[in-house]
Parts: sequence; structure tokens; C-alpha cells
Amino acid sequence: MRISDEDHYGDMSKFKFELRQKIDDAKSGCALAGDELKHKREVLANLDVELFKVDQNQITTEIKSEITETTINILKARRKRLLDLKMSNHSLKTKLAQMKDMGQE
Repeated sequence: MRISDEDHYGDMSKFKFELRQKIDDAKSGCALAGDELKHKREVLANLDVELFKVDQNQITTEIKSEITETTINILKARRKRLLDLKMSNHSLKTKLAQMKDMGQE
């Protein structure tokens, strides 16, 4: 007695149909991915062109200016905190001296 392929593997038409669907889905996905890749390459090329148009010296000057301004502001804030601390320290020393004077009398 011989077992036919269809009996051995079951209904092959359903398997073939599902396999064709998977292949078609994969081809469709590849096509979409290819289109997306093409679009992203175009965007990247446009960005490269825009970057080339930008004056690098101008960017460097602007960045240096911003760094200088930020540094100056930081130093001003530190100076103000130091001055506030000195004033507070002086005030505490004055109060301590007054308390000592009161204690001696």
C-alpha cells in the first residue's frame, strides 16, 4: 500500500495558498521599505545641501558669542552669591560682637 503525498502532508492547496500570501506580504513589505528608504535618502540629501549652504564661520561666531555670554552670566551670578555670603558673614560677625559686648557688661 502506497501513501500519496496529499495523504502524507494533508491538504497542500491550503498550505500553498498561505505560503503565497506570506510571499506576497513579504514582497509588499519590501516594496514599502524600499520606498521609505528612497524617501529618507532624498531627505538626507536635502539636509546635506542645506548644511553645505550654511556659513560655518557664522555658526562658529554665534556659538562663541553664546558661550561668552553664558560664561559672563555664570560669573555674575557667582559674584553675586559671593557678595551675599560676605554680607551675611559680616552681619553675623557684627551680631556676635554685639552679643559678646552685652555679655561682658
